[in-house]
Amino acid sequence: MKKFGFLVLVLIGAVAFLVSPRPATPMQGGIRKVFPKKAYQADLQQLAQLLRNQHPQPFAHQTEAEFEALVEAQMQKLTDTTQVGSFVWQCRAIVASLGCGHTNIFRPQQVLGLPPELQFPIFLQFINQQAFLTEESEFLPGIKAGTEILSINGITPANLQTKIYRHLPADGYNENAYIYRLNAEYHKYIPYQFNFPRSYTFEYRTDATTTKTIIIPAGLRPKTEQKVAQWCQESLCFKIDTTKQVAILKLRSFVFYNDRLDHFKHFLDESFASIADQNITKLLIDLRDNGGGDPYCAVHLLQYLADHPFRYFEKNTFGYPDLQEEIPIFPNRYRGKTWILINGGGFSTTGHLSALLKHHHWGSFVGQATAASYHCNDNSTQVQLKKTGLRLHLPTLSFGVAVDPMPIAQGIVPDYPILPSVAKILSGEDYMLKEALIEASK
Repeated sequence: MKKFGFLVLVLIGAVAFLVSPRPATPMQGGIRKVFPKKAYQADLQQLAQLLRNQHPQPFAHQTEAEFEALVEAQMQKLTDTTQVGSFVWQCRAIVASLGCGHTNIFRPQQVLGLPPELQFPIFLQFINQQAFLTEESEFLPGIKAGTEILSINGITPANLQTKIYRHLPADGYNENAYIYRLNAEYHKYIPYQFNFPRSYTFEYRTDATTTKTIIIPAGLRPKTEQKVAQWCQESLCFKIDTTKQVAILKLRSFVFYNDRLDHFKHFLDESFASIADQNITKLLIDLRDNGGGDPYCAVHLLQYLADHPFRYFEKNTFGYPDLQEEIPIFPNRYRGKTWILINGGGFSTTGHLSALLKHHHWGSFVGQATAASYHCNDNSTQVQLKKTGLRLHLPTLSFGVAVDPMPIAQGIVPDYPILPSVAKILSGEDYMLKEALIEASK
């Protein structure tokens, strides 16, 4: 999470791979590969031991007895015919039980990357425990975009969400993180949940009283990619809406470590200089989809937005001694009104930044709640499971910012919510930015 911490992560990861022997079985065969039952059992035991003994907060959101019961339940499912894809999904259930979004199981791409022919074949979005077709598909002739999907392979969208959520790591079982990740990667999660079926049966609504069913093979892939409606697809963007006299600052990532940090700072410095030169007094900061990164990026931004000196990390945080002391604000700080546009992709450092902004009242939040808040676990290493070669992304330390405690499971809740709808998604517009600009220009 900082220059020193980033180096530690790399070094610890290297040590982990040195001390862990190579998998006994050659890594071939993809997700349908079968390992002996004893190999799965050994890796499941190793996984549980790593989480139990090395994770900084294994029982923050569950009891030790609940964890052990889950491990035993997954152990009982293993057989000599279990495919490694199913084993990944079982491991993810154990990892997700910790309620830590930084803890995850990685799939070596050459073995466990999900090939296109196994991915879910249509475009949809989950909204309020319902699912809707978001683009017309050549595989569903005559079915229009916006059609409600009532079930997939006999499972309702509400039940499917619940089942998949049990395998998604999220801080404090954050619902905002769940729905964001599901809508971003359902094309992978749905096949895992159904154990890579040969076909999909869709029940859909044709009108208020009529439903129909269609079956399509699982190996089909659409000819086009799903459209993403956002004004900026780069990591950093800046523009001024001259009609509304609002400056818009897009920060999609804070992953600007080491030498790249100067690039981030220069971008911010130029952006705020432009705001001052044009006498702009309304600023919309777009933090959607920002999964975090270097806290020094967040600090540099805060030095423009804060109205008094502040501390970033709470005292006794590992490393970052300078960020535990009072940090000065810039003499040329921004003095206008600030709105922060957020969604369920806001994680890690973005949660920390948002918590500080919320705590000090340094802006108003619009959009959808973040996936993170004032506290998280990181300084992670990767450890390879000895038999299957799966890799555990394992946090080793906890980090919290200098604010009053906030509910981890809620994330940062917007002051002005922007709710999704089928009509908004089908419009093809960046509806969240559009509505946030209306609020910011008042």
